[in-house]
Amino acid sequence: MKNDGNGWSVSLDQATAVHESGFRLTFTGHPSTRNFDIQPSGMPASMEALEWARLLRQGTDLYRQAFGDDDGSFEPPRGAVEAAPKKPVITVKRRRQVNP
Repeated sequence: MKNDGNGWSVSLDQATAVHESGFRLTFTGHPSTRNFDIQPSGMPASMEALEWARLLRQGTDLYRQAFGDDDGSFEPPRGAVEAAPKKPVITVKRRRQVNP
């Protein structure tokens, strides 16, 4: 668990960033891929939307720094971000016969 001077505790083992106010971010996936998700919880009722957004940004940035992605040193595995190749599609059209 890594603590910073702004009231955040970041844990890579638990994939969380927790603020001293009780605001908690839970992360899934790798920060450099499309499969990265953030689940906020524990937002105090008295917190304004701008403060909530600031904490969301701060916590996410600190998690990325702890993960080692801020300096660009991580390169995702080949195929992790690339789209799957398209399969060829064959379309067959049948003619409709009408009996007189």
